[in-house]
Amino acid sequence: MSDGPIDPVTPVVVERRPWGRAPGRWGHLGFALPLGALLWATSYPGIDLVVFVLAASLVAVLAIVWFVRFVAWFRSCHRRRDGRWAIAPIMLMAVALAVSLHLPLRARFGLAKEDFDNFARAANAAGPSEDWTLLQPPDRIGSYGIVRAYQAGRNVILFEATGKGLDNAGFAYLPEGPDATLTNVHFEDPHFRSLGGKWYAWTAGEEWGD
Repeated sequence: MSDGPIDPVTPVVVERRPWGRAPGRWGHLGFALPLGALLWATSYPGIDLVVFVLAASLVAVLAIVWFVRFVAWFRSCHRRRDGRWAIAPIMLMAVALAVSLHLPLRARFGLAKEDFDNFARAANAAGPSEDWTLLQPPDRIGSYGIVRAYQAGRNVILFEATGKGLDNAGFAYLPEGPDATLTNVHFEDPHFRSLGGKWYAWTAGEEWGD
């Protein structure tokens, strides 16, 4: 039996490599915020270009960080299976699918559809217009800013404030569907996307100076 002091057991220090760990709760929250901004930017009949570019740039940076961390984890000799690696790619694919199907626009418009219906009904109360007649819309319908509105026959064309870059964008109530006769200097080469219930989102050019 030894009379000397007993040496304490030296703890084994495990090296932590944060770049080789799966993102946690805060990492996924940081990824979700710009993805949410992308959904908002595409919830317009056109697009909020500033928000879209900023959010897309941040998503790209975060995606690169995720990839570098994933490679570090994959090359680690002591890696363990971690399902958290799949969360960010699934979030990104879900947002890409939602944007491609125009789900943010459809959902946001759906919340205000009754207000849009009421405006179109009031515009047509006096009967159809023979030409493009300028209307007096409210500043906002639902959560959308409205800058101009016209009645053309029974059609009601609303110009949304955000637009689409240098082009205009908005909503149209078209009882008979899109019609080539709607094209004029305010409405060049319009493109329509159905929102259901005779409503369409549109984007179109406009002659400068008109």
